[in-house]
Amino acid sequence: MMSRAAVPVLTLLFACLATSQILTSAHAQVASFQSAGEARAALRQARDALGEARARAERLEAEARRATAVVDRTANAVAAVAARIQQSEAEIQLAQARVSDIDRQRGALRMAMAARQEPVVRLTAALQM
Repeated sequence: MMSRAAVPVLTLLFACLATSQILTSAHAQVASFQSAGEARAALRQARDALGEARARAERLEAEARRATAVVDRTANAVAAVAARIQQSEAEIQLAQARVSDIDRQRGALRMAMAARQEPVVRLTAALQM
C-alpha cells in the first residue's frame, strides 16, 4: 500500500515527464518553420507554455510555504523546483522560436537584396568585357 506522502511525489513525477515530452516535441518543431505564420504560432505557443509554467511554479511555491508537515513541504518544494525548471525550458523555447523567426526574416532580406543588386552585377559584368 502506498503512503500518503508518496502520492504527491508520484503525481509530480508523472507531470514532469508529461511536460518534458511536450517541450521536447515543441523543440523539434522550432527549427522547421516554413512561414512567418508558423513561427508566430510557435511563439504564441511558447509564450502560453511559459505563462502556464510560471503560474504553476508560483502556485507550487506558495503551497510549499503553506505546507505544515515536513513531507508535504519537501514534496511541494520538489514540485516547485520542477516547475521552475519547466519555466526555464519554456523560456528557452520562446527564445529559440524568436531566433528562428529572425533567421527566416534575414533569409527573406538576403533574397530581396540580391534581387535589387542583380542589375548592378550585370552592368559591372558587361563593363568588364
